[in-house]
This record gives sequence, structure tokens and C-alpha cells, in this order.
Amino acid sequence: MKHEFLIIADMHYSISGQMAEATWILKWFGGLFPKFARRCEQGAAIHIKETLREAAEHGPYAAGIDLGDRTHGSHKDTGLKTKHAADEARGALQILKDVFNGLEFFLVPGNHDKGWHLSSFTRWGNGYLQDSLTKYREIYGPLYGITSLTEEVNLIWLSSEPFFFDYKRSIRFGKGKREEKKSRERLQLLRSELAIQLDFVKNQLANVANHDRKFILAVHEPSTLLSPQLQSILDEHRDRLIVTLTGHVHARWLMNLLKLFRPALHRIFSRYKIQMIPSVWGIDLPVPGLAWGPGAGWAKLTIEDGRVMLYIFHTNKRRFRGIRL
Repeated sequence: MKHEFLIIADMHYSISGQMAEATWILKWFGGLFPKFARRCEQGAAIHIKETLREAAEHGPYAAGIDLGDRTHGSHKDTGLKTKHAADEARGALQILKDVFNGLEFFLVPGNHDKGWHLSSFTRWGNGYLQDSLTKYREIYGPLYGITSLTEEVNLIWLSSEPFFFDYKRSIRFGKGKREEKKSRERLQLLRSELAIQLDFVKNQLANVANHDRKFILAVHEPSTLLSPQLQSILDEHRDRLIVTLTGHVHARWLMNLLKLFRPALHRIFSRYKIQMIPSVWGIDLPVPGLAWGPGAGWAKLTIEDGRVMLYIFHTNKRRFRGIRL
């Protein structure tokens, strides 16, 4: 039996109608990339719907996987507890509902989905963070989870920030007693979230192995896989890992640089079979070789008779690229 799943990432939907970074991007690249400049000028919502409708035409899908950054926010937003950020989040979900007629989506948290100022997980105190994460769960659902895609394959999704913290170890905060207090609170929350999600992954992978199944991992940021503790858990069951799906595609330049200058780190990404999915809106810098280029994209995951294929569609190229997993 054939099962097909839609995969999208980085909608960066903004109810304000225009991205915050469009001004400086247009200044430097507008003349060289007129289509990209027009996309910025016309605003996000038009092209998000355009790309999603294009993806819908290649269905029907059993379910969808959204790899995060459904919203964009602005520098004034301080978390999902603000009305603007919450309205933006609900607007993004409404677009998915309208275009895909209520298709079930498994929602991976992106850094922007918790609020612009919370995206780095390095600024606000524990109490404020808890409020915003509570609001995230109210609007989107759990920060991490597992579901069965088919009788043989499970999908596991995680929130990136705690694992990124595990990789970085030391996080720099502002000076002063007030900032030091916030630093301690944030570290406490990060350690707590890290422990909870590590325990979740360990238990779920043991269950996957016990039932002789395979799994797909979904995270927003590829840097999640640099977590030593996550690697330790995954390595025991890496033979069952089909692919790691990631968004945050504007990190493509980093991946390319790692391949050239830090091959040891690049081998880590290869070990966990990372596949980056193009941005729905296509906000990435239009520099060939450093990003996906102007335009948007999405992907389709097909599971049939034990064979798994990932088809990546680039809107600007108007064609699929198929990858056998």
C-alpha cells in the first residue's frame, strides 16, 4: 500500500504582510533578483498560499509534517503570550486548514514559533518562558511527540533548543545581577527540557526496536544533532533511522561550509541522514551554492512496499528531485 506525506518548513507567515528583513535584502539583491524582490514587496501571505496550493495539487496526502517556523514575528514580539504573536500563529494554522481541507499536521516547533525574542532561548527568565511554552502547547500542541506513519515506520519529532544547549554547553548572557538571575532560570529550564526529551527519545526508540519498526526523526534545526547525549541515544538504534528531516533551511550555507572546512562536523550530519526541506516562502538569500536560492519549495515523502522516497520540489525550478532513503 502506498502512503504519501506532505512535508513543509519555514512558512514564516506574518500578518503584517512583509518580512522584517525584506528591506535590507532588497537593498543588496533586489536589482539582481527581481522575482525575489517582487516576492518581498508583495508580502508573505500571497506566496505562502501560492506555494501551499501548488503542493496540494500533488496530493492526496495521508498527513502533513510541518518542520517549524510557521510564524515570523517582529523584534517587538516577546513571546506567544503577546496578542500579535498568538494571532500570527493562529493565522498560520488557518492557512493550512483552508488549503488542505483539515489535513492532519504533525507540528515540529521552530525557533520563531515561540516568539522572536525567545527564538535563541537565551534572553528571558524561566517564568516568562514557561508562560510562552504553555501558550505554544495551547495553540500548536506538544513540543515533542511520536506517531505511526505506517505499520512499519514511526515519526518522532523534537524541540531543538534543549539539544542545541547540550551542544553549546556554555551560553553567554548579559552582565548584571538581574541578567545573571535570568541566566540561572533559563539554564534550569533548558536542563529540565533536555532531560525530559532525552528520556522520551530513549524510551520511544527502545519501543521501536522491540516492535521491529523503523523511524523518521523530525527537528527544526540541524544543529540539534550535534547534541552528544542525543547522539548517544540515537547511535544504539541508528540502523533503524530512515532519515532526519530538518527545516531552518537558511542554515544551508553553514552545512556547505562545514563540508569544506569542518569535515568532522559534516560527517556527524551525514551519519544521521539529514535532509533539509526548502522554505515555503523562500526567504533564503538568493546566492547559488549558499542557499536554496530565490523561490520556495516543499517535499513529499512516499512509503510503499518497504521503499521510502523523498521528493523535493523547488518552486523556482518547477521540478522534483527524488532521493531514495
